[in-house]
Amino acid sequence: MHAAQPHQMMSVTKSFAGLFALIAVAEGRLGDDQPVTDVVPER
Repeated sequence: MHAAQPHQMMSVTKSFAGLFALIAVAEGRLGDDQPVTDVVPER
């Protein structure tokens, strides 16, 4: 690998998504029982 080559994150992205959701809950941007689609709309 080198700096110009993208890294494949694969299934670790699920961990990042969960972490970001927990951060949003901690900051009051998302309720712990609120659907994420209230904040991030589906396509």
